[in-house]
Amino acid sequence: MEPPAGSSRRLSTDSSDGSVHSSLSSTTALVLIHDSEDGIEESPFDISQEDVDDDQDDLGGVQADRLRASVVPPLPSTTIFLYLLSPYLKLGALLIPSQQAELPLKYALPALFFFAVLSAFTRQIWYMLAQYLRKAEVEEVVCDAFARGGGKEGRRRVIRSLVKLATGTTRALLAAIYLRGSVDMLVSLIPDTFVPRRMLLTVLLAVLILPLSLAKSLAFQRVIYSTWLSIGAYILWMGFETYALMHHAQAVDAGLSMGTLWQGITIIAFAFSTMTTLPLYASLKGTVQPITTAPKYSPSFKILSALSVAIATVLMLPLIIASSSSNLQASGFPSTYVMAVLKAVILVSSIPSLVITCPVVPIPLGMRRVSDVPLSKITVLAMVVLLSLIPGRIVHVMEDVLLVLMLVGTYTVPALVHIVTYQFKRPLSIVIPHTPALHRRHSSDSVSSHDELLQRKERTLQRRRLWRRVVWDVGAWAVLLPVSGGGLAWAGGKLLGVW
Repeated sequence: MEPPAGSSRRLSTDSSDGSVHSSLSSTTALVLIHDSEDGIEESPFDISQEDVDDDQDDLGGVQADRLRASVVPPLPSTTIFLYLLSPYLKLGALLIPSQQAELPLKYALPALFFFAVLSAFTRQIWYMLAQYLRKAEVEEVVCDAFARGGGKEGRRRVIRSLVKLATGTTRALLAAIYLRGSVDMLVSLIPDTFVPRRMLLTVLLAVLILPLSLAKSLAFQRVIYSTWLSIGAYILWMGFETYALMHHAQAVDAGLSMGTLWQGITIIAFAFSTMTTLPLYASLKGTVQPITTAPKYSPSFKILSALSVAIATVLMLPLIIASSSSNLQASGFPSTYVMAVLKAVILVSSIPSLVITCPVVPIPLGMRRVSDVPLSKITVLAMVVLLSLIPGRIVHVMEDVLLVLMLVGTYTVPALVHIVTYQFKRPLSIVIPHTPALHRRHSSDSVSSHDELLQRKERTLQRRRLWRRVVWDVGAWAVLLPVSGGGLAWAGGKLLGVW
């Protein structure tokens, strides 16, 4: 008796399934081979779609909660661009007219473009390190470079503490110099009173910026508006200052008196210094996009960074050309008061973001339980006010220390971390998953042919990553040795009076 047709079809299907299952034993492994457009043809410093998914998974858990609770939470791209551009249009740019008169244009212009490119380059290094290590905090990236591996938790704690101390010191000193510079601009505009004018102005400005500095993060609208105000005031000041320089240089205010190291080229280098690259990258990466079927363009961090550097260069270029020009025409330009007020607005409106992003000052738990007032930010602002009131030569020493910290943090540190991470550490695997040592010992007896395939693919991708990274390695060494090494040697000789 023949089975029904349906039964024969089921028997044939079962037999074919059985043959398939018999041909695929339990030890057969599936090997994932990427298409050429996934990871092989991409730059090793660009995120593939798989990397993007992994990053989004990371940000979706504890890391995303920590990012949302940080002082730089997920922000839209326009706000990210604002905070990328804002540091360039501050004290360094304001010092260009008063300090660049002695620097010929043939040196000033190359210095402007050189440090603009160098700033974009070091920002890109931080960006690549964050992608490569899957970490977007400076202290964690530095820990991975100098204390990777097990049994080094004590060293990692020390490194985290040192990085936070250096970051907090730099931000507090910068805010203090901003506050002191604002007072210097305004002190001649108010009459003498029974209270010293400098102290009175310092207290008034501190009270003015206190509500802005108490914001929990950079996402608060009042902080964003103050940053836009700073950029708008700079554009107005730049226009007035350029016009004044081209017509009557003597009508321009004398500017700020800075330390020994604050000279032509170092001021340009300081103008392109920045400290918020990794937090802003994490903020852009953690931005939640609305679910929609329509394609929505979101500019990448690289585009925003390059655009901010380009616009900052354009906004500094007229000052370089005008201040280095020797053909100044004499004509009246009664703008000293207006220029002083604009300078003060630029500097004062930049202080809240520095106070907000300072590392948290350790406060006893009992004091924190008493009130919800952000005691850490109040403490930082009080320290800023006290530092701004330091008299005499100590201020110039503080300014020189700030200059060294800013330049080292912007140019030297990312180059050093890049070299240590890529040239003195074992490269992170691309396709071979990381397995604990215990699991490797138990599975060492079951090595099969697919392990060799994965290792061959891993070696191929590592070689391609190595060759594509050569230009970045050469650039990092150039930043570390000729630029940073030469700059530190010049600073030491300048302080010792050698030249």
